[in-house]
Amino acid sequence: MREFLINDKNIKLMSVKKNTDFNIKKLLNNDKLDQSQSIRFGKLFEKFIKDLAKSKGYQIINEKLIDVFNTGTKTNKGKKDLDICFTKDNTIFYFESKTNLNLDSEKSKATDKKIFDITNFLIKENKDEDIYSGLITCWYEKEEGMNIKTKTNLLFMKDFFKLIGIETTKDEYYSIMSDFGQMI
Repeated sequence: MREFLINDKNIKLMSVKKNTDFNIKKLLNNDKLDQSQSIRFGKLFEKFIKDLAKSKGYQIINEKLIDVFNTGTKTNKGKKDLDICFTKDNTIFYFESKTNLNLDSEKSKATDKKIFDITNFLIKENKDEDIYSGLITCWYEKEEGMNIKTKTNLLFMKDFFKLIGIETTKDEYYSIMSDFGQMI
């Protein structure tokens, strides 16, 4: 059996290991964020997406809970929260927002099911409109080592910018995210 010796060379190799954990701290270039700040950023990210869409003439749908299973008004059971929903030119765009794509298998299945249920509800309730739905992430594009477990249509920011007609580069986008990281 080969023995692993800890020496200066091995310590350097361990410290050079590429960080493949695509989390909020990495995105915002701020290692000091705590969990509550990361959650707060998730809400800010949703607002950022809505503000971008609004700036391009999309109408934001602010309805928070929709009754996808027609359970009535007395209970929230069966009601789903819309993260991001907007409309333009007879098309409804609905996205669940995830800042962390490294979901465990149960969370990824629940996310996929939620998107499926809400999309079906929107199709049923809006027969004259096209529905574009999926999961939107705060990452500009798929990066090497990024672990994605959801089966749902995944939209990276590069795709979102193209969809709504905003031109920006990867460097410009990550610079904005770094600025966000310094403000939190």
